[in-house]
Amino acid sequence: MKMDKANNCRSQKFLAAAILCFLFTFTIVNNSRADWKALFYDDFESGDLSKWTITIEPDSPTPAGWEIMGESENNVLRGRGHSWAELTNKYWRNYDLTFRLKIITGQIHVCVKLSDQGRYLIRFANNSVTIEKESPWGTFTFLRSSSPTLNLNEWYGVEIRIISESIEVYLNNDKILTAEDPEYLVSGGIGFETLGEANEWTSEVLIDDV
Repeated sequence: MKMDKANNCRSQKFLAAAILCFLFTFTIVNNSRADWKALFYDDFESGDLSKWTITIEPDSPTPAGWEIMGESENNVLRGRGHSWAELTNKYWRNYDLTFRLKIITGQIHVCVKLSDQGRYLIRFANNSVTIEKESPWGTFTFLRSSSPTLNLNEWYGVEIRIISESIEVYLNNDKILTAEDPEYLVSGGIGFETLGEANEWTSEVLIDDV
């Protein structure tokens, strides 16, 4: 997975900056939701990033990378430039994650079932949500897209549910998108990708309560 991800990501020419707050609850998915259990949580209040692997791409503008900073009396994880924050050595087959999202401008990539074999990429932008598969790395397959009301500078509750070949995306508890992949990736972790290209455009995100 530490290959040239910069070469694997399609270049898009725009100035991107986003401020986001995520609340993730990872669960093992069984037949009954009552059987689910929490797998991971991080609110960054300890100031410790040892659970995460940080990567800065060669094409990134500066400043770039991920760091813990204070925001509204809470610690949050800030990502800038073209960089990644990947949860270290955590892989699951089926799971559910929820978070709150606020986009200031541009877009954010949320990666699920992230592994050496590839990833599913859920791209959130102004009034647009897209699911793509990248497997092997550098080979993209479009799965589904939707055009929900997703305004800039507003908070939204997001849920991404991954069960075998199915990926469901919810916005404020309403299902907005479902994609199925018959040749689905079996397992993987999660990661966040901020985007940017040297001397062209950049992005910034804040993440909390993973």
